[in-house]
Amino acid sequence: MIIYIMVTHWRTHWKGIERTYYTSNVIYFSLKEIQEGVTTIFVKRNERNKEIEHILKGTISGIEIQGKEGKEVIHFNVNIEREISIDEFKREFPWIKIPEESGWYKYEISIPRELYPPFFRDLKETTSPEEFEDKVYLLLKLLGITTIHKYSRKRQAGLPDGIFKIGNLVVMYDATLSTDIDKKKQQIDNYVNNLMRDEIVIFKEPKETWNIRNFFKEVWIITKEGPSREEEDVSGIKVKIVSIDSLINLYIKRLQEIDREEELVEFLRKI
Repeated sequence: MIIYIMVTHWRTHWKGIERTYYTSNVIYFSLKEIQEGVTTIFVKRNERNKEIEHILKGTISGIEIQGKEGKEVIHFNVNIEREISIDEFKREFPWIKIPEESGWYKYEISIPRELYPPFFRDLKETTSPEEFEDKVYLLLKLLGITTIHKYSRKRQAGLPDGIFKIGNLVVMYDATLSTDIDKKKQQIDNYVNNLMRDEIVIFKEPKETWNIRNFFKEVWIITKEGPSREEEDVSGIKVKIVSIDSLINLYIKRLQEIDREEELVEFLRKI
């Protein structure tokens, strides 16, 4: 199932509009994938404070693409079925957080709504660092990662939020709402140095250590913002920015396609 979300701050939209356009620089997927008849959510945000003023549900048709490559203008008809409330939108599309910025967004949903845990929406919307950290931990466990340790918030400075291993992969992770990753440079260096060892002490009393020799080793900074990407490779230890959307998509893939731990490990390494 494909869903379009069209967000605008234009004062004249969306009520009463029969035909309009988007320029290609604010369309966040390939123009080749644009289709008519797709369920479309038209969102009007306030120009100043970005608060949602109204949400309409419908479809688009009459698509025309004009202009040179890279500077295309996509014209289309706006076919409104009805207005919906924010609460109704959340009930019908619990996996989608409405973007703040103007643009045309595409979401591909291939999972029944009843299999989508309600806390995913909380994870996307929370502004509490503690709640975000706790729910990221739950999301990782939901992926099928059972050997995972979440450090206490009273932990010694320099430790990550958690560490997990699955198959031949070990990951130290931080869950953060901050978009300024540069501020975590020193912490990331500490995590990389810890992973360079053959063993990591998980508990001092009673003592528990993990042997991570010959493991693939990664550092994840888990954020709300996407896309996921590799930031650097330090002596074979990959440092990645991982968006929660990537992890949620992997959860969906795990339910539908992944049958073996080895497959899950491969997908985790490809994030």
